[in-house]
Formats: sequence, C-alpha cells, structure tokens
Amino acid sequence: MIALSLALALVTQPALIAGFDISVYRPGIDRSVPAGTPYADLFGTGRGPLVGGHFGISWPILTDLALTAQLSLTHFGDSAYAFVDDGAGDAASAGNKRSGGKTSIDIFPISALIGARYTGLWKRLRVPLIPFAEGGPAHGIWLIGKGGGAEAASGSSTGLALRAGLLVELLGLEPHASRKLGEEFGVRSVALEASVLHLWLNGFGSAASLELSDTAWSFGLELGF
Repeated sequence: MIALSLALALVTQPALIAGFDISVYRPGIDRSVPAGTPYADLFGTGRGPLVGGHFGISWPILTDLALTAQLSLTHFGDSAYAFVDDGAGDAASAGNKRSGGKTSIDIFPISALIGARYTGLWKRLRVPLIPFAEGGPAHGIWLIGKGGGAEAASGSSTGLALRAGLLVELLGLEPHASRKLGEEFGVRSVALEASVLHLWLNGFGSAASLELSDTAWSFGLELGF
C-alpha cells in the first residue's frame, strides 16, 4: 500500500519549482598550491557573489515529506590588474606595480541535486518554515582571461554540492494574495531561502584539478507552480 501511494504521488502530484540564488563565495584555489597564494595576491582575500538559479520538480511523496530533483546553474566572476614583471624572477610582484590590462576569472558551478523537504511545520502547525537538505554531483567550469579579453587558460573540476537550510513560506500568511496568485498565475508557493552551501570541487582530490571548493551562506527566492 505504501509503495502504491508513493508511486501515485510521483505520477500525479509533481510541482514545478524555480528560484534565484546568491551566495558569498571565494574559490579555494590557494589551498591547492604547494607554495604561495596566487589567487589572494592577484584578486585579494575578499568574497564575491556567486549568482544563479535553480529549477526542477517537487513531489509530495508522504504527508509531511516532499522529494525534490533540480538543476542549479551559477556564476562567479572577478578581475584585477595583473602585476608587471620587473625582471626580478619570483619577486616580480614585490613592488606591487600593476599593468594596464586586467586578468579575469570566471567560474560556472553546475549541480544536479536530489533533496527532501519536511512540510509538516507548515501544513500542520501553520509555522511557515520548511527545513530541507539536498545534494548531488557538481561540475565547475573555469576560465581565466588576460587583458584584451583573450583566454589564457580554462578547465573544469568535478565534485559534489551539498546544501541544507530553511524555506520561509510567504503564501498563506496573506490568504487573499495567495488565492489571487494561484488563480491568475498558478503560483502555489512563494518562499524565501536561507541555507549553507558546500561546494566540493577538486576532482575528488585529483592533483590535476583546480581547487574551487568553498562553504558559504546562500540566500534566495523560490516559486512553486
């Protein structure tokens, strides 16, 4: 009976989900370098926005549990003026003199995530919180460009993406707005997201892969249809 209920839920009750995500990210490139900190020396030690979105399907497989499958596409970029080689060999950047051309880095983490959401707090107690956890394979494409827009190097690193956090459901707090969105646009859910994201992107420890791993706070907005 349980197996039949799960099968019927998967077939008859899927919902489309789509959202916008932003994280504060810094690739761990310097951790894979035996000596020195080339990334920090050029781009600094600060973090930057990792921006993108996700879309997929949610199935309420049990009364208080939903299964999700989604694809996440994100982008991180930074640029800085490269140091001028003054002929001093390894000490080329000792004088901190930078050139007129910028060096840029672009990273595109892509992940396929399977997750679960506990919906009982919202459905049963009307507490607008939905805890969730998800994870799956990830692939980070990276591009390094030099002044003038020419590509200097490129590659990719495989690994895993893991995320856990809370969705704050906004619909239902205002019944009139909820009905109007549902009737006119088919929107079943509008939720704010706060989570911790861990990207493990280093080719599963391969020395040939660039280290792009990081753990960061992530925030977003998700719609359910």
